[in-house]
Amino acid sequence: MKHLMLATALTAATISGAAFAQEALENQIETFAPNINYEALSEDARLQIANVINGSGSFSEKQSTVTALALQENAMEEGSMMEDNPYVFYMSDEQYTTFANDLKGFEPSADPANLSNDTRLRLMAAMYGSGSHSDKASLVKSILLDS
Repeated sequence: MKHLMLATALTAATISGAAFAQEALENQIETFAPNINYEALSEDARLQIANVINGSGSFSEKQSTVTALALQENAMEEGSMMEDNPYVFYMSDEQYTTFANDLKGFEPSADPANLSNDTRLRLMAAMYGSGSHSDKASLVKSILLDS
């Protein structure tokens, strides 16, 4: 009987600890991208986002990456992307140059200057997300066709 009560107590402590960790991660994500539907994120995306948040980089770099990962997961709440809002998306000159060069590597005819913030974020998610180069190239081309 004592063993059963001990096992039950340990299980309850483990579950409450996991729930606390999940809530902490959800709060961290909300700091960087308040319009993310946490429940729509896969476990893999949550881990990737946690790595970004706890890694190096400026707030705006982390914010852009977290938002791009959420877009890749289709976890952004509807109407959350406000076009040309600098608080939603900001890219430094250095980041823009890197993005433009990387985009040319996937689609040489693409002109990043004429892309909306939403399209740039979707392209970042495609280019810097997981998958083979050919899968990424196909996704980049389909995003460019839709824009």
